[in-house]
This record gives sequence, structure tokens and C-alpha cells, in this order.
Amino acid sequence: MLLRLHTPNIKYMAIIDGKFTKGTAGGMANLKAPGKQVVQDKPAQMHQTKATIKSAKEFGKGSRLAKNIRLKLGPMYYNGNDGDMVSRLTKDVNTILRNCYDPNTKSYQFSPQSFQRLEGFNFNIYSPLQNSLLVRPEISLENNVMMASLPEIQVPAQLKLPVECSIAVLQAWGAAVALKDGYIKMLKEKKQEVLNMQGHLDPISWTFDIPKGCLGIIGYTICYYKSSSDFMILMNSKQFWPAAICGAIYNPGIFNMDNLKSWQNMGINFSQ
Repeated sequence: MLLRLHTPNIKYMAIIDGKFTKGTAGGMANLKAPGKQVVQDKPAQMHQTKATIKSAKEFGKGSRLAKNIRLKLGPMYYNGNDGDMVSRLTKDVNTILRNCYDPNTKSYQFSPQSFQRLEGFNFNIYSPLQNSLLVRPEISLENNVMMASLPEIQVPAQLKLPVECSIAVLQAWGAAVALKDGYIKMLKEKKQEVLNMQGHLDPISWTFDIPKGCLGIIGYTICYYKSSSDFMILMNSKQFWPAAICGAIYNPGIFNMDNLKSWQNMGINFSQ
């Protein structure tokens, strides 16, 4: 006895064999069930090519790298980031990694300029740093030292201050990432208080040690405070927190693995 079941664009066929129904249904696997029970759908396993598996793996590595960067620079903006910041940073990091991957050697090739795409990345797009600090820091890397230099700043013409602000604090934060070996380190923040609300701020230069084989990242933020009795109250908020990556340079060479005491294992590496 032959039992045929029809649905639009899909044909099922099953054969009655005594007390059992068995057969195939379109792209479904063979089934065997008692009596006249209708053949059940059993989706075929999705086929994944080597290319899609590789792509998913690399996306995962990019997401992990972006997460580690966020965590190390996180104290710079606390919870003052916009809601889409995570996806924006992950997208930029993955774009960079795709451009650095060599399919012929199946390895990553980094140059000093590989991560320039991150320069100018705002952690809060609703309060871009360039709207509050109208001069851009100059970033350089020489002899394993990364420097961030700000020229003389006219206050308040080039450093915008909210109403009621008593003190503005410029902060530079850094991170070093040993990409090939999979380690990351937060670099101590540098601070500069702006007490003179009218006039100028002398040039500032801050340095961070970036070992060979590491990506150096420097970010700037501005924290605003107002006076209240004997206290200074932070004026920054989730809606207003100027913070951005100002420099991202890779220092070519071989990372020295001898002293990893202050480094954190990222759980990923980009050696291949």
C-alpha cells in the first residue's frame, strides 16, 4: 500500500509495512513509526563549508579581541558608552583583521598602520570627544615608546566646558596587546587638571611603553566636575561622556615572553 502526502513544493512518500510506516519525506531522514502515523519532519543537518567554519572562527577571535580592548580601556569611560558601542567596535576590529589576514600563508601580517581604523573611535557617539576637545593629539611610536602630545590649548575656545564646571580633568589611557602571543596589558592612566577656566593650557606629552610585537592603543577622555560644599561632583553621565581612541599603532618585532606578571592571557592569538 502506498501513502502519499502532498504539501506545496514538497513531496513526501512513505510505505506501509505491516504495523509500521517507513520511508523518506523530501529532504528528511528515513523514519519508521507504528500504524498509519504520518511521517515526522526531521530537518537535514545544515552543511557547513570549510570557508564558513573559518569565517565564524575568525569572527569569534575578532569579537574576543574587541572585548579585551574594551575591558582595558573601560575605566576611561565607565558606563558612559552608547548602546551600540560594542557592535561598532567589534565591526571595526573584524574589518581590520580581515585586511591583515593572508590566505596564502594562512597567517596574519601586521604593519604599524594596520589598526589606524580605530583612531577617532568614539565610545559615546552622542558626545564625540572632538566636540569637546577641538585640538587633536599627535601620536608617535619610537624606540618602543608611544607618545601622545597635545599642543597648547586655549580655554574655553578649544576645550569646551559645561555650565557650572569647576574643574576639567584630561585623562589618557593606554593598552598594549601582544597580538601574535595573545596577551594584553592595561597601561597606567595619565591625568592633567585644568584649573584655569580662562586662558591657556601648556602643551602636554604623555608616554606609554609598547614592547615589540604589540599593538599600542591610547585613548583620551575628559571628566568634568562641579563644586558642591566640600565635594567635587562628577558631571559626566551615560548621555555625556567624551572618550575616544586617539592612537593605535603596531610595534613590529618579537614579543618577549619572559615577564608576563602584569599581562593577561586573552584566550586567543593571531599567530595563524
